[in-house]
Amino acid sequence: CSASGTIRPSGAVREARRRHAHPDVELDLRVLDHQPALRALARGKLDMALTIDSPLDQLDVPDGVELLPVTEDPMVIALPVEHPLASRRSLDLAELADEPFLLTEIGGTCADSNIVRHACRTAGFTPQVRLESEDYNALQGMAAAGLGIALVPRLATVGSYPGVVLRPLRGTVPT
Repeated sequence: CSASGTIRPSGAVREARRRHAHPDVELDLRVLDHQPALRALARGKLDMALTIDSPLDQLDVPDGVELLPVTEDPMVIALPVEHPLASRRSLDLAELADEPFLLTEIGGTCADSNIVRHACRTAGFTPQVRLESEDYNALQGMAAAGLGIALVPRLATVGSYPGVVLRPLRGTVPT
């Protein structure tokens, strides 16, 4: 999921170019929503697409398209450095029930909002959402400012954001 370019595919692109270096191979990257990308694959307009599949927001896979798992991306908690729980090594999601949450938007480009809300329900609470944004850097920035806490995919934390600490979750981790 790439919200405002916060997840950088540069490592994957670099590796693909290294492995398949050939003068007749051209790499053309496009950003598409999930379903249009799958339809373009089915029509032969694309050779490959990276997308997110979640039991909470399942893809409608056209005939002739095969899904192959690439990775699971666990979410971590972004807390302001002065937060009372910031010194802990890991946290249970239930411990955060009374915290204000910073989430991606429902119906946005990622299924993450549904994944986080489902994980919170499973932990026994409904998150108090203070801010919704499709930009993971913005969510981490607002966490640094003390506006709340954010659950963000680990891939969205490639560059550490000043003023936040990232902590893993214990138990069943939303991915």
